[in-house]
This record gives sequence, structure tokens and C-alpha cells, in this order.
Amino acid sequence: MKKNLKFILPLSITLILLITAKILQPEKINWSDSYTSKDKIPFGCFVLNNLLGDLFPGNDIKIKNTDLPVYNTLKNKIHRQTNYIIINNNFNPDRLDIKYLIDFVSSGNNVFISADWFNRDFQDSLSFSVYSAFFQSDSAVINFIDKSRMTKDGYIFKEGYSGSYFSEYDTLNVKVLAIDSENKVVLLKMKYGRGTIFLNSVPAAFTNYYILNKKTNEFAFKSISFLKVQDVIWDEYYKAGNKFNSTPLRFIVSQPALAWAYYLMIAGTITFIIFYGRRKQRNIPIVTPLKNSTLEFVSIVGNLYYQQKDHNNIAQKNSIFFFDYLRNKYFIHAGKLDDESINFISSKSDFPFDKLKSLVQSLKGTFTRTNITESELIFLNNRIEDFYKKTGKYGRKHF
Repeated sequence: MKKNLKFILPLSITLILLITAKILQPEKINWSDSYTSKDKIPFGCFVLNNLLGDLFPGNDIKIKNTDLPVYNTLKNKIHRQTNYIIINNNFNPDRLDIKYLIDFVSSGNNVFISADWFNRDFQDSLSFSVYSAFFQSDSAVINFIDKSRMTKDGYIFKEGYSGSYFSEYDTLNVKVLAIDSENKVVLLKMKYGRGTIFLNSVPAAFTNYYILNKKTNEFAFKSISFLKVQDVIWDEYYKAGNKFNSTPLRFIVSQPALAWAYYLMIAGTITFIIFYGRRKQRNIPIVTPLKNSTLEFVSIVGNLYYQQKDHNNIAQKNSIFFFDYLRNKYFIHAGKLDDESINFISSKSDFPFDKLKSLVQSLKGTFTRTNITESELIFLNNRIEDFYKKTGKYGRKHF
């Protein structure tokens, strides 16, 4: 024990110091995209989601979060005047979701979608194109077109701003609501049926980082104020931080501290198995295979019958086995063993017809006789064995 202590003590002290340093280390800011209502990190939407009640006031206004796709949220449901708000760094619905979303708007509802990338199916369905930058832009100054919403210096966006903008759209049915300093469109209004679709290319503007900034939060509030004061469906499905698009392991690996702990656990487990397992492995016991006692059983039963001298019983059992063999091999029941059937078996087995007919008659007689002698039993058994050898019962296939 004393020998091991000189190794265990320094190792324990080092481990305690490392844990203490990690606990006292300032927590790094998580700048990853999330856009979920649960996340309070810079690019989460916790603040905006909690302010929806103030942005859409009214005792009869219902605000609902949904963590299902558009199709599952809207199918088989009749919505009164409702706003559907979707905010994420990208919007990638399938064709069925797009159909239900467009039908939802056509029936008189409104949809507000903010994303810096939209999939091709969605762009084609609404006849617009979006320019998505591959690299994050340095910054942008964004302002509204409408003078009642416009500010003197505009709204400056830097962190998380991608530089995406709407490059093509139907000018007859689309109204531009906001542009950047280079006159690139970042917010537009699109009439569709009896409803309206609002598209925004600056999703970061609606996150905690910019909502809590007094110089930029008005852009998000004024953008959402284009929607009517009515029921709201807040999307939680199309999110970068959607819990359904991640796994516990993915979360562990995404956090540096948890990732190192996870890798250390795996390495320790492997090391333990390699070294400790080799030292403590027990000898593999030799298992004696089970003996085949069939022949022994047959011998015991045969001796029992022989000692009893019950020749009639043995002859009858031989007859039963013989007729069962004919039924399985030639598909002929013992009760139908007439001359025609015997001739069929004889031709198939190359066994003489007369000998087979005599054998069958002798075997049938065993069920009526009561005084079969030992010599008659041996003679009968030899005739049966002769037939078996001819028909391949002992390994030789006849046909």
C-alpha cells in the first residue's frame, strides 16, 4: 500500500489542481447559432420569445410554440387570423411543408421568415432569389424605406451578420421594406392570396445579442410590427439548436470541457481493460462435451425386450417401423398395400415382387399371431434388413 501511495498522492493532487483551475476559469461565451427560445446565449431567441406577449397584446391573443414541421403544425387545423414566425440562420422546408405554408397564407394568415439562406424549392415557389455570402461580412447599416420607421443613422449589425440579401423578386407583387447602405434588400413584403409573407435576410437581428442592444433592438421590433396583432405560432423546429436535430453525444462533443472529460473516460476505460484485464483474467474452464447416449439407450431397450422374450411385441414394432418407412419413402399407407402398390414399390426399389409381397403378408400377420418363436423373429428381421439394404435406408440413395 505504501509503495502505491507515492504514485497515487501526486496524481490526486494534480487532478484536484486541474479541476480547481477549470472551475475558476472564466466561462467562454458561446457564439454558436441557436435561435431557439430556450437559449440565452448571444445567438439564441430567449428574449424575443418572451417579449411576444408585449408585441402582440390582448387577452384573447394566443401565442404558441411549436417544435414540429409546418406540415404537422398546420394539417387538419383551422386557424383564425394567425401569424407564423420562423427565425433561423437557414430555412430548409420540404415540398409538403412549403405547400401547407403557402395554403396557410392564401387563406388569410401571415408568415414572417428570417433567414440568411432559403432552399431552392422555397425560392422557386415564391419566385425570388437570395444571395447568400459564403463568408461572414464585416458589418452593415440597415434602415427602413418607410420614413415613419426610418432612423437617422440606421441600425449597425456586425457580429453574426452574413451579408445575405434578396437579389431577385417579383416587383409587381413585392414591396421592399428595408435595405442596407448599399441599397441591397434585406426585408420585403409579399402578398399571396388573402395573406402576406414577410421575408428577412438578417436573422441575427432577432437574437438576444441585438435585442438587448438599445441601438439595434428597434429593427427587430419594427420588423415584427408589420404583422397584425393576432394569434402567433412561434417556430422551434427549423432551428440550428433544435434539440431534435442533436444528440446528447453531439452536445457533449460540442462543449470543450465535456469533450475532454469524455475522451479521458474512453482512454481510461481502454487502459483499464488492457492492463487490469490481463492481470485478472481467469483460466478458461474446459467444458466436456455431452455424450451421445442414443446407442446406449437403444442397447438397454433391446436387452430389455430380449430378456422378456416378448417376440410378438418386437415383431409388431418391426412391422410398424417398416410400414412407416414405406409411407415416408413411397407415400403409400399400410392399409393400401395391395398388389398394385407392392408392384410400384418393387419397381422403384429393384426388390423382387414375390419376396416383397411375402414380406408384407408376414408383417401384417404379426398383428394377429400370438406365438412367434425366436427363430421366426430372427428370420423376419433378416428379410426386413435385406429390403432396407436394397432401398438405401442405410445410406445408399436409390433414386
